[in-house]
Amino acid sequence: MNTISYRASRWTGLMSWTKLLMPDQIHIHNDRIVIKQYRFMGLNSTTEEIKYNKIASVRNASGLFFAALKIETSGGATSDILMKGLKKKQAQEAANTIREKAE
Repeated sequence: MNTISYRASRWTGLMSWTKLLMPDQIHIHNDRIVIKQYRFMGLNSTTEEIKYNKIASVRNASGLFFAALKIETSGGATSDILMKGLKKKQAQEAANTIREKAE
């Protein structure tokens, strides 16, 4: 099983100790995407798992230094997911990989 993983930059967590110590992560598997986001000093976390057939669209929004990846779902799946703080190149690679696997 081939898994591609990306982690948000710690620099985007300067306003939050949690994001500084435990940045958000996205894992792209062959059959699904797993996104893990931490809150409250790592005591709380949210893990969302999305199958490719539930993905409606993937958007990559680039800022000055970092990019955000937005995954919109369809068919009553989980709510839309926004992952901020990725490097621009990583966000583009992740978006392209997800689009290819979702087809």
